[in-house]
Amino acid sequence: MSYLAVLNHIERIINQCGDNISIIPNGNQILNENAEMSIKINPIEILRQNKYFVIPPPTPICNDNPNDKYWINMVRIPINLADDYSKNFPLSDEEMKKFISGKINLFACY
Repeated sequence: MSYLAVLNHIERIINQCGDNISIIPNGNQILNENAEMSIKINPIEILRQNKYFVIPPPTPICNDNPNDKYWINMVRIPINLADDYSKNFPLSDEEMKKFISGKINLFACY
């Protein structure tokens, strides 16, 4: 599975859209009941809205978020998406924008 490739694509798209983030996994991964890998990352602040789309709130959400940002420390990636990346079938940049803006529980803050 190529979770790192998916994380790198998410980071690249968000940065191209006007944010400046660095997604760094800390090594902890948990397979959840929704066939998603929950990947813990070093805590970062991410813009709630960039030049192109709105980021859905993290689930759960931290209480001490700045007005225009969310704290996140986990990214949930569907297993089938990571599998596609490992088979060299990544999403296009436009598809990734739609994925990021449309996936309700992509990010989390614990």
